[in-house]
Order: sequence, then C-alpha cells, then structure tokens
Amino acid sequence: LSPVCLGSLRRAASINAEYMGENRQVLSDKILKYTKGLEKLAEANKMVEELQEELTKLQPVLEKSSKDVAEMLVVLEKDQAEAAKVKKNCEKDAKSCQKVTAEVKVIKDDCQKDLDLALPAYESAIKALDTLKKEDITQVKSFANPPKMVQFCMEAVCILMGSPTTWKGAKQVLGKMSFLQDCRDYDKDNIPKKIMKKLKKYVENPDFTPEKMKSISTACTSLCMWVQAMNTYARVAKDIEPKKAKLKGAESQLKEAQDKLAEKERALKEVLDRVAQLKRKFDDAQDKKAELEAKKKKKYRLRGRSSETAKAHRG
Repeated sequence: LSPVCLGSLRRAASINAEYMGENRQVLSDKILKYTKGLEKLAEANKMVEELQEELTKLQPVLEKSSKDVAEMLVVLEKDQAEAAKVKKNCEKDAKSCQKVTAEVKVIKDDCQKDLDLALPAYESAIKALDTLKKEDITQVKSFANPPKMVQFCMEAVCILMGSPTTWKGAKQVLGKMSFLQDCRDYDKDNIPKKIMKKLKKYVENPDFTPEKMKSISTACTSLCMWVQAMNTYARVAKDIEPKKAKLKGAESQLKEAQDKLAEKERALKEVLDRVAQLKRKFDDAQDKKAELEAKKKKKYRLRGRSSETAKAHRG
C-alpha cells in the first residue's frame, strides 16, 4: 500500500478507537445509573411492603383501643352520675346533721344557763370548805352535847352522806380523813329524791343560814353553805330534768344522723376514688389511642412517599 493509504487507515483506526472509548464510558455510566435505580426501587418496594405490614398489624390494635375507650367512657359516665347522686344525698344529710347539731346546742345552752344560776353558790361553798382547818373540824367533834344549830347542821350533812343523824353518826362522818374531799367530790347531779325530801326542813329553816351560823361555828358555817348549795343545785337539776331528757333524745338523734352521714361519706369516697381511678385509666387509654392514630398517619405518609419513590425509579 502506498504511504497515503496507510496514513488514512491509521487515522480511521484512531478515530474508531476514540469513538469506541467514549461509547464504552457512556454505556458504563448508564449501567451504573440503572443499577442504583434498581436498588433504590427494591428498597422503596421493601419499605412499602414493611409499612403495609405494620399498618395491617396496627389496625386491630387501634380498633381495640377505640373500643376500650368507648367502653370506659360508658362506665365513667355511669360512675360519675352515681357519684353525683351520692354527693347530693351526703349534702342533704349534712344539712340535716347541722340542723340537729344546732338544736342540741340550743337545748344544752338552755340547761347550762339554768345550772349556771346554781353554780356561784356551789363554788362559794367549795371555797369555804377549802378554808377549813383541821382545828375547825376538831372543835365540832369535841362537843359532848353540841349546840342546837351545830347538831341541826350536822344532821343535814349526815342526810347527804347517807349516815345516821345522831351525834355519834355525825362524829363518825367528821372523823373520816376524806370528809372534806368527800364534800368536794359529792355527786350533786344525782341526789336521790328521798334525800331531797328529808333535807327540805333543814334548808327551809330561817336560822340555818351562813350568816347566823357564823356566831356558832366556823366549820358549821362552811358546812351550812355546802348543804344549801347542794340543795339549790339539785333543785335546779330537777327543774331541768325535762330539758335533759329532751337533750338526751336530741343527742341520740344527732349521733344517728352523724353515723348515717359518716356512712354516706365513706360510700361517696369509695365512688369518687373509683371514678378517679377510672378517669386515669380513661385518660391513659385516650393518650394511647391518640398515639396509635398519630403512628398510623405517620406510616401512611411514609408509605405514600415510598410509593412515589418507587414510581419515579420505575419511570
């Protein structure tokens, strides 16, 4: 071949090699692109399948959660209605209890008002007893034949103490170590009627007063005050017996009302505690339901995006 032909062939071969190299690179790039596209498509399809599977599993859970919430709501509304009813009954009983309490206070105050009239004399008598000395008692005991009003005074004391009204009996009463304390602790609220009846002639005697006894005996002056105070207090206590009976009945009624109220308050607490517990469970169930619904929506969005990605790569 001529040198011209050989040159032409060499140029043609060089051009062909260059062209083939460029095509080979383009082809390689396209293969790589399609390979990556197929991988992404496979990933997208797999994600779509996984999300679909998760949504399928989530649906029954969400349905059960919705059912539980609906059932709890029914029970909660029922218990709240019951609590409201019990509370209303409690408030009604509380008002009734307050009314009886007020009635009891009125009666008790009335009784105390009457007794307060007798208390000053009683307190004065106790103070007078506190001023007595051992010598004062010994002086009265030392009488072999006591003055008339000393004998009279000690007879009244013996009647209250339940002892014989003889001078011997009087000396035995005075001889007790606990005599003055027995006088202080005497049960003035429960003096028997027969004792009051026997005491009448003594307390009504015009000469049997502290003022007139002062000139006769210091001890008998104080004991006279004590006898008169016991009589006055017992008489007042007797006058208010109907009021006390009424007070006793009112207090019994009050206790019954208080017991009834306490029972209803316990029942109310049980209902309120049950409602509070159910409310917490209901709120938790509501939160769980909301969480599941949010999770479902999120997965739907992800599935939608994955589907779009798969479509794009298929395209």
